[in-house]
Formats: sequence, C-alpha cells, structure tokens
Amino acid sequence: RAHYEMALSYESSGRAHDTERALEHYAAALELAPDYAEAAENRVALLLRVGRVAEARALCESRPPELSHAARMDLNLAGLE
Repeated sequence: RAHYEMALSYESSGRAHDTERALEHYAAALELAPDYAEAAENRVALLLRVGRVAEARALCESRPPELSHAARMDLNLAGLE
C-alpha cells in the first residue's frame, strides 16, 4: 500500500518530473500485489494522460487473471477509440 500512496502523492504534485516516479511506484505496488486493481487502473490512466498509449494498451492486454475485475482499465482505453 505504501507504493500506491507514494504514487498518488507524486501524481497529485502536478510536476512533470514526478510523473515517472508515480508510474514507478504504481508498478512496484503491482509487483507486490498483482491483484491491486486501483494501482493498475491508475497506472493505465496516468499513462494515457501523458500520451503513452501503447504502454497503457500493453498493460491492459497483458494483465494477469488477478486483474480481470479491473474494468476501469478497459474504460480508460475505450475512451480513446
């Protein structure tokens, strides 16, 4: 949960250089808890917000079964189409 909270903090700072840190912390949260839907959904949303569509799509397409319930991941991508 600490990585998730750090990611939220970096993301909310509004500073461009904190975006990468936020993404790293979301990834770390998912490494520790692959079923952490909020971390996955927020990572996808942030990737999309900064224009890294291919990475967001890859994360959605390669999600483990533990994240099958993370519907916001798909909704974020659907908004692009």
